[in-house]
Amino acid sequence: MSIHITRLVDWPFRIAVIASLAVTGCAHVGPPAGQVDAVAAAVAPPPSTQPEVGEAVLAAFAPRQVSEAGEVVLRYRLLSPTTQPAGEKFPLVIFLHGSGERGEDNYRQLIHGGKEFLHHSKRHPAFYVFPQCPKGTWWSTSNKLRTEANPAAAAPPMEKIVDLIDRMVRTEAIDPGRIYVAGLSMGGFGTYELVGLQPKRFAAAIPMCGGGNLEIVPKYRSTPFWLFHGDADTAVNVRYSRDMAAAMKRAGVSHIYTEYPGGNHNAWTPTLTNDAVIDWMFAQRRK
Repeated sequence: MSIHITRLVDWPFRIAVIASLAVTGCAHVGPPAGQVDAVAAAVAPPPSTQPEVGEAVLAAFAPRQVSEAGEVVLRYRLLSPTTQPAGEKFPLVIFLHGSGERGEDNYRQLIHGGKEFLHHSKRHPAFYVFPQCPKGTWWSTSNKLRTEANPAAAAPPMEKIVDLIDRMVRTEAIDPGRIYVAGLSMGGFGTYELVGLQPKRFAAAIPMCGGGNLEIVPKYRSTPFWLFHGDADTAVNVRYSRDMAAAMKRAGVSHIYTEYPGGNHNAWTPTLTNDAVIDWMFAQRRK
């Protein structure tokens, strides 16, 4: 089933749309040898020195890092289910931040989405992973946001996220049929790329004010999407989401497209605060 919403007249308010979409199976590949996943050695600065992220969010999302041969290759924050009864499996949510939150501090990626997903975790206990993209690099290979490209010598951060997902599925109480990805701006582009890299893995994807490679859209047929964009976005032109939605329609990809009239580059605000959107995401399941 494909639902295409081109305008949403009450965009500041909650959307009352939930769609149930059919999904299919997936396979997993084990993580490469030699990786170490551990509690980050350096904890984020105290809340008083970084007011963008609240104290409750910092306390809930534990700092983690992935190292290879003694070098940190990925920093991320992890919110785990408060209680994990024996034998119970939980969803995994990957959230990709925008270009303004890149760095090595391991907390700025919580500025957008941290508070919102902490709220949603009360109704939807899951493993929530917020990786941080290093400065000077991008989640996706073609971002359309800047002329800046990933340095040739830099390992693509997306590869490390794929490795992290592989490892977490093996070591944590994660339901492999309920793995989700969402992202905003640069992370919206990254969301499309991550699903393209592993088209049989994700149960649902939510790209916000992003865009992607139209040529790989047929790869998305087994993953339901909900796209969001403001039609007055001055940072990422709304045509990128419109083009992706049109390509999905042509390719038979299950999708919903919501466009906020008058919305600028902040589509994540009404989206992540909308319980209906999050309920839709968690209702999706691969078989």
